[in-house]
Amino acid sequence: MADTSAPSHDLDAERAVLGGIIVDPARLVDARSVLLPDTFFRHANRRIYAAICRLADGGQPHDDPVTLIGELRRVGELEDVGGPAYVASLIDGTPRSTNVGYFARKVKEHAARRLVAAELDAARQRVSDGRADVAALVGDTSAALEAICRRLELADVSTERRIVLTPAAGIVIEPVRLLWSELGVSLGAFGLLGGRE
Repeated sequence: MADTSAPSHDLDAERAVLGGIIVDPARLVDARSVLLPDTFFRHANRRIYAAICRLADGGQPHDDPVTLIGELRRVGELEDVGGPAYVASLIDGTPRSTNVGYFARKVKEHAARRLVAAELDAARQRVSDGRADVAALVGDTSAALEAICRRLELADVSTERRIVLTPAAGIVIEPVRLLWSELGVSLGAFGLLGGRE
């Protein structure tokens, strides 16, 4: 049975992104249009992706494990990521490299879920403390969720500071709705769903 207490992640998708980029370096463009290093759940994968981006930015090849291993060794991170064996294993069983964009979007969605869950957990804790002013809590949490959407480009934010959720941001709606329903607060009243309440 899956561990439902673990933060949202998909390690296979993370490996597919990294392996796909190593197999076909042109796919880095697909990944970079969606991912930052800290979007990855596994710390080793964050470091590997950052190393690939450094190599590419420096005009160096990033299409083979040997070059990537050398870069990780140079910055003292090779053993932290699992050594040469882990880096080399990224290309084993890599799905078609043309799917890098698809897997990158999956990685990004899981990152969004983790950020939203952390923010909602903090809000739930403030509710449990019993000292939180409801209006301030809603305002603070709304601003934090807006920042998450902006950071991950999940939504367009109008000048009225209302979040207009895109389909990819639908992951935000239900947890927020549940939290605010515990407080008896309508999300629509605060403009969080762009009038979709």
